[in-house]
Amino acid sequence: MKQLFIFMAAILTLSALTACNDDKGSDIPRSLDNSVWVSAPDEQGEQIQILFSSTGEATYNVWLNGKQEITSEANYTYSYSRPNIKLTPKQADMPTFTGRIISNGTYSTMHLTSTDGATMIVLTHQIDKSDTIWQ
Repeated sequence: MKQLFIFMAAILTLSALTACNDDKGSDIPRSLDNSVWVSAPDEQGEQIQILFSSTGEATYNVWLNGKQEITSEANYTYSYSRPNIKLTPKQADMPTFTGRIISNGTYSTMHLTSTDGATMIVLTHQIDKSDTIWQ
């Protein structure tokens, strides 16, 4: 099942990378400062969250069942040159991630791959409730 998930993520990433590169009206952020990006939960209920600070640092969390329990946490530094991103771990046992933010015109997704190719993650920007009219 995990191999199927990785295969489907690779197909999604490849198809997204061949999309139009027109930036007009794009929702690709100019900065990642103070933003939160999350993945969809997997079959076990695990979900990845990456919090980007304004100081060039990021925190990578793995939740279980929607924030009820953080099962792991790692600290990273990041560099972002729209739309490309690189996450460099502060701990030696964590992978380095590279990727890009891709827009479909309605919303953007962050596609990250570990440098060894073993891990692929697709995240979406989590909107702050104060940014919406629905409160």
